[in-house]
Amino acid sequence: MFRIALTQRIHEDGMAILQREAEVTVLNIQSPKIRAEDIAYQDGLIIRIGTLDRETILDSPHLRVIGRTGVGYDNIDLKTATERGIPNRYLTSIHLWDSCTGRRIQSPSSFDRIIRCIRDPEDGGGG
Repeated sequence: MFRIALTQRIHEDGMAILQREAEVTVLNIQSPKIRAEDIAYQDGLIIRIGTLDRETILDSPHLRVIGRTGVGYDNIDLKTATERGIPNRYLTSIHLWDSCTGRRIQSPSSFDRIIRCIRDPEDGGGG
């Protein structure tokens, strides 16, 4: 089974999708820096809040995909991720607005792409 860490909890629908395919850990990051010891054995990381620097990426040998649920990638060392061949998935563009509840939710397809990237990094998660 794959291991995915989230810096913060996401909507229950997204959690359910990830938990069908992976062991999910919610880190509840409060400091700005994501620590290597928190993600060293994770296959995937979904970041809402936190900074992922070069040292942490290099010290996380199992990491195969990075997802972002917030705006932008300025908090992720993309150069190092690219050097390691780690796909980056920007999930914000596929957030949906639930007009019934007035809440933003993630599209199930965004989490399916994270799982596909973990299964086959060469595929890059498709679409």
